[in-house]
Order: sequence, then C-alpha cells, then structure tokens
Amino acid sequence: MLYQIQGKYVEAELLYQRALAINEKALGPSHPDTATTLNNLVGLYQNQGNYNEAEPLHQRALTVQEKTLGHYHSDVVQSFSKLAGLYQAQGNISQAIAHHHKETEVEETNLVVILITGSERRKNAYMATISGTTDTVLSLHLQTVHIFTTSAGSNTKLRQLITPNFGRMIFGGPLSRNINRKIGLENG
Repeated sequence: MLYQIQGKYVEAELLYQRALAINEKALGPSHPDTATTLNNLVGLYQNQGNYNEAEPLHQRALTVQEKTLGHYHSDVVQSFSKLAGLYQAQGNISQAIAHHHKETEVEETNLVVILITGSERRKNAYMATISGTTDTVLSLHLQTVHIFTTSAGSNTKLRQLITPNFGRMIFGGPLSRNINRKIGLENG
C-alpha cells in the first residue's frame, strides 16, 4: 500500500499481483484472504481510473466473499458498496443503485440482529452506517430523476422506472410525497 500512497502505481501493481499469485497458490482462489488481495488490486486500479481492469476482479472477490463468508458478512456489504462506487465512477448509475440496494438489504437484515442483541453504542453506530447508505442511494435516485426528467420529459415513464428502485425505502411515506412534489410527479 505504501507504493500506492506514494503514487508508485507500477511498483504497487507488481506487488499486489505477486501477493495474489502467492495467495492463490497457498490458500486457493476461493479463500477470503485471496478476495482481500483482489480487493487491494481493485483499489489500485480504481485510484488510477482503470475501471475496466477493476470490475471483473471486484466481481470475482465479491463472489468468493459471498461463497466463503456468507451473504450477510460485513466484508460482503463493503464489497457491494465499493462495487457500487465503481459503477458510479463509470457513470453507470443503474448498476450503482442496484448494488447499493443489495448493500441496504443486507444492512437491514443485520440491523434486526443488532437491535435485538447489540449494545446501545453498536446500535447507534450501525444506524449511522445505514443512514449513510440510504443517503447515497437516495442521491443516486435523484440524479436518475434529474437525468430522465431533463432528457425524457415523461413523468409516467419516469415513475414506472424509478418506483421499483425506491422500494420500501421511501415510496408511500411523507418523504416520497415531498420528493414527488419537487420533481413534479405530484401536485401540491
């Protein structure tokens, strides 16, 4: 990581690739530590803007993590978030939203367990995490709304496109009515 921080990307890439080869040989391609090494290489590629190099490695790491750690593990949640960030950086807002929704689904499931068994400190910390994810997803949705309202101009098609994506997070509640009014989908 030191080379990466110093901007010595070629040296960093060589070391990450070497570490990946060692992990794959010693631990196997489906080991959580191998996924971590993949994610380190992904981070390097993303920092350089090499999204096409990063995406398949990120997908591979996520697959390994889900298979070995389980769908509800915090590393999997973090991978959903990072993959969503990659898609957002590429301008692929629909994929970014889809991966943030996966992240939110897992966070909501984990929240139930934390609310039942966690300390107050842990509950508050997890609520802050979910709040941040929700803010990000809503921001992406609003970007989508702006893009489609300025380019398509069809509120009916817009609602059909966006309503399933918002899901239970906001539609039907007071927040959705305020957003709908602001973007012209509802009077009043």
